[in-house]
Order: sequence, then C-alpha cells, then structure tokens
Amino acid sequence: MRIENALGKDFIYGVINEITYGNFPWFYQDYMAWNPRLNEGDTEKTDPPNAILFNHGFIPKKGEIGSDYYGTFVKPILDKVEVKLEHVDRAVLLFTPNFGKAVKSGWHTDRRDDHKILNYYFNTCNGYTEFKDGKIVESVEDRLNMFDGKGRDHRSVSQTDTKMRLVLNVNIS
Repeated sequence: MRIENALGKDFIYGVINEITYGNFPWFYQDYMAWNPRLNEGDTEKTDPPNAILFNHGFIPKKGEIGSDYYGTFVKPILDKVEVKLEHVDRAVLLFTPNFGKAVKSGWHTDRRDDHKILNYYFNTCNGYTEFKDGKIVESVEDRLNMFDGKGRDHRSVSQTDTKMRLVLNVNIS
C-alpha cells in the first residue's frame, strides 16, 4: 500500500520544526541497519564503515509508548492506516545525515516472522529504500509506504542533496 500526500504539509512542517528547532532527543547509532557487533563476518549484512544514523524510539517494544512525542509524531500516521497501538512492535524515527555520497546500509529484514513494515517519509531527497528484487521507493515528502516484511530484504540508501533523510519505520504484527 502506498499513500501519497498522506497527512499534509501542516503535519510535516510541525514535525520538522519540532526536531530541528527544539530540544528533540536524538540518539546516536553507530550503524545504519546492522549492528556490526551482532553480525561479525556476515559481509552482505554489514553496513559500510562509518555509516551512522540518529534515532528516536517512540515504541521500543510491543504496544509500549516510550516517548512523549508519540501522540504528535506517530499516532496520526497509525490512525491513517487504521493500525492500533497494540499491534505495533516497534516505531522509530530515523535521521540519516548527509555523508557527501550515497551510502547503502546492509541488506536486512526487520524480523523473521510475518509482519508489515510501514515507512513514512517526512522529506523529499534523493535517498531511498531499495529492495533486493530491484524495486525502489523514493523518499518523497508525506509518502506512506507499507509492505509485507517477512523475507523482504531491503536497505536504506542515504541522500546527497539534503542535510537529512527523515523516515519513520514501524513494525506491525
């Protein structure tokens, strides 16, 4: 499922203003998709050296709200696709900085069991989500993309034309 112009510019600009001009808490992550300490020797699933991102966890584990920003940032998106909190296993906002070149994370699946992945793109940039089957979902402002996650290898590709790539990633059971 893909929804263009899912929530509108007021929603987008409210979020962007909050994370760029406020005291929004970002957490440093020294990998993009695969923690190298957990995947040593698996070269296909290893991120390139120096690949990092910043994250903010809204739902760290199934059905538990872990951020005061949940109601403002995540609930409107879940409401749009009629997903209830108790079905959300994880929701995290990912901030990828501009590395000056396109950096591709390691191939990965978010989980091994049946699940859906919802990606909501907050800004337009030349970064994208790439699937191993060759399909690409471009980062387009206010785009919501949901797909079956089981066995669906994918990776994120960083942008070179904006300071950040901002994507909400939600795992749904």
